[in-house]
Amino acid sequence: MIKILLFFIFAFLGWMTEVSYTYIDSKNYVNAGVLNGPICPIYGVGLMLILIFIYPQKNFMLVFFEIMLTATFVELITGIILEMIFKKKWWDYSDKPFNFKGYICLKYSIMWGIGGLLMCYIIFPVILNASNYFWSLPIIIPNLITSIIIILFLIDLTETALTVLKLRKHFYELDKIAANLKVISNDISSKLVKNIENVEIRTTEIKEDIEFISENKPAVDLMLKNYKNEKYRELDRIKDKYNKLLKANMFNLPRHKRLLNAFPNLKREHSRLKEFIEKAKTDIR
Repeated sequence: MIKILLFFIFAFLGWMTEVSYTYIDSKNYVNAGVLNGPICPIYGVGLMLILIFIYPQKNFMLVFFEIMLTATFVELITGIILEMIFKKKWWDYSDKPFNFKGYICLKYSIMWGIGGLLMCYIIFPVILNASNYFWSLPIIIPNLITSIIIILFLIDLTETALTVLKLRKHFYELDKIAANLKVISNDISSKLVKNIENVEIRTTEIKEDIEFISENKPAVDLMLKNYKNEKYRELDRIKDKYNKLLKANMFNLPRHKRLLNAFPNLKREHSRLKEFIEKAKTDIR
């Protein structure tokens, strides 16, 4: 139970760090975490690993590099797992130098190392002393408080998981709509080009027969018209599906909106898909 409570304390400190950093960077308060509550589990995991395997050590530089590697590894694995589940990157460092596939980058690895040093040499001793005092109280008190925190965490985790699954479904629908629109656009373009090429080839083969184009043009035009009408009917079906998705207003629900605000890369991806779909709807016509 002691280590569980420490995990939540570290997760809360991580949440405070993320919120403070986001506020300094954007001058806006954002609940910068996956969960609704004031904790970031990734920080809890990372700091517990540091506490168990690295703290305490006297070699300053060794501690720095060990913390940097540990935190970077946790961030990498978390990023990969989230993308596997959600099919989208929750954060993306692709624009930062010395990054690995957008999951991690040197800048933040160094920041993790510096932050970890502060934890090891300043904050850990204070927290561990406070923890020892807290657990010296009658055992029912720390056990009850820790149990309540665990229950609240599990409720939040379940609720967030359901929200993420719904958000994932809607991203999937947007991806599917965008892909279908692209296929329709490409089909119409390629069909038009193919028929023009056929006419050009046929015209070259029988240059003497100038009447070929005029005789066959109505048939070609009719074929293209029928083909386009078929694709436009398919386009209308896709539009209806997209409009229903917008009417559901899922991306403006408070929980979904919070996740998009907390992870700007998801928000940018959502905006990109919507812009592409809106543009494709008009361009194809």
